[in-house]
Amino acid sequence: MRFFKIISMLKHLFFLKFGLGLIISFASFNTSKNVFTTKNNLKPDHSLAQAAQIKVYLFLLDECRITQELVPELNNIYDKFGDQVEIIGVFPNFSSKKENIETFKKDHHITFDTKTDYFKKLSVKFDIQVLPEGVIVNSNDIIIYKGAINSLFIARGRRIKTKPIPHLYNAIQAAITNPELIQKFHPAVGCAVNYADNLK
Repeated sequence: MRFFKIISMLKHLFFLKFGLGLIISFASFNTSKNVFTTKNNLKPDHSLAQAAQIKVYLFLLDECRITQELVPELNNIYDKFGDQVEIIGVFPNFSSKKENIETFKKDHHITFDTKTDYFKKLSVKFDIQVLPEGVIVNSNDIIIYKGAINSLFIARGRRIKTKPIPHLYNAIQAAITNPELIQKFHPAVGCAVNYADNLK
C-alpha cells in the first residue's frame, strides 16, 4: 500500500515540475517576443538631421527702436534653437558700424553670430526692405519663412496690447519638423534698409 502511495506522490511531483517548466518557458517566450516587437517598433528620430538643414537670418539695425524692443525675443529664439539650427544676425545698413554692433551686442547680451551686409548681397537676395526681419531657408536655399519676428508692432510707433504671437519662433519650430514646408509670411514692421548707402 505504501508502495502505491509513493508512486502516486512521484507522479504528482513529476507533473507539477513539468507544468511549472511549461509556464516558465511560455513566459520567457512572451517576454522575448515583446522585447523583439518593441525594438522593431522604434522609429529613428530625424529631427536633428532635419534641423541641421535650416538656416535663420536675422536682419537687424542697431539704432532702430523696434529692433531694440525685439532683442529679448531674438535671444529667446537663440537660447531655444541655437544648438539645432544656424542663426546669424545680419546688419545691412552702413550706419551699423562694426564697433556699434559690438556695443549693441554687449548691451543687449546677444550671443549669436553676426555679420555686416554693407553691399546688400543678402538683403537683395532675400528682398529685405524692413529691419528687423527674419528669414528661414532650407538646405536647398529655398525661403520657407520671411517676415516679422513677432506681432508686437502693427505699425511703427503702434504696438498691440495683447501678448504678441511669436511668428519666427513658431516658424523655426515648424521648419525643424518639416524643412520643405513653405509657411505663411507675416509682414515685418520696423526701420528701412538703406539701399542708397554711400560706402565711401
